[in-house]
Amino acid sequence: MLADYMQAGNNLNGHDDVPPEFRRLVKEDERQWEEREQDEREKISGRKRQRRGSDGSAVRITQVHCHQCANSIPPSPKTNFPTTSLVDFDMPREDEVVAYSTYQRSRVRTDEQKEYYMSAQELTLAHCFDLDMLASNQEKMFRFYKKHGIPEGVAWRYVVMLDHT
Repeated sequence: MLADYMQAGNNLNGHDDVPPEFRRLVKEDERQWEEREQDEREKISGRKRQRRGSDGSAVRITQVHCHQCANSIPPSPKTNFPTTSLVDFDMPREDEVVAYSTYQRSRVRTDEQKEYYMSAQELTLAHCFDLDMLASNQEKMFRFYKKHGIPEGVAWRYVVMLDHT
């Protein structure tokens, strides 16, 4: 869609130049993402065991939901788009991801963890993410990796260690 917009002779120099239809699609995608996360939270909360009183009778617990604190899992954060590169290793972006993943694998001993870091690398490249995306959207990327089966500890390290390399 953006390529067609550019080929039609339109300029794309910043956020203000993004076509309204593209903005609408991005917002719709984020709304659907948040709805899926909400549905997942509701499924998880619906699986909890029923509590019993000391006499064995069922205890009824009424949940009160407020808009901001309905669940312990907050909605997915908005995507940040940095105006300048946050990570610069003077190589193609894909190679930066591979080099960073190699570094992460060198920091663990077990083959199992090495495989998870390799999976994180493959997910990153398959979705055309780069290290700038990881660095500027840590919460969103952490959730992305967890959603795709990367254990919490590996996902956290993969996203947060960019600040320390």
